[in-house]
Amino acid sequence: MYTEAVFASKNDRATKIAKKAFESPTFKGNITSDIDGVDLCAAFKNSYAIGMGIMSGVEVDTNNSKAALMARGTVEMSVIVEAYGGCLRTASGIAGIGDYYVTSQGGRNGIFGKYIGEGLSHEEAFEKMSSRTIEGLASTRNGYRLLEELEHDGRIEIAKDVPFFNEIYQILFEGKNAKEAMRNYWSQ
Repeated sequence: MYTEAVFASKNDRATKIAKKAFESPTFKGNITSDIDGVDLCAAFKNSYAIGMGIMSGVEVDTNNSKAALMARGTVEMSVIVEAYGGCLRTASGIAGIGDYYVTSQGGRNGIFGKYIGEGLSHEEAFEKMSSRTIEGLASTRNGYRLLEELEHDGRIEIAKDVPFFNEIYQILFEGKNAKEAMRNYWSQ
């Protein structure tokens, strides 16, 4: 089955060796020196996947809204990566939208979000998932703290620059109703 991944390192020789070692007719390797961008995308895509799941739970047949949220999440990851000092393009590549797409299409984070969107509590959603680890919860909590630091430094405005992420955080950690949060997001 065809797949593609990215190797990130400041050591150009190391990324080329890794790429060559893994490449095959069905595996394509990419290289980048944007370690921060790749790391940020790897974490934040989990949060955005929860948001995509929430949308699926709030509304049935949401292809148009999910496409919009896929685009919005990618744009917001770009804003975050750039504000942190990474490469803007990383979020629109394999490390960003590529991983975000896969995670939101059936990973634990998306499923957990769907349960939250359907109105289940965190506890009920965990129970339905047999208490499996949901990386997006920690990513969202820690990501919000990072965004607060970036906001304090004047590099980002959370409510203005990352409204989708802000609504996800509000749902997960501030007790905001998922349907209300999604309505609020669309009205911005």
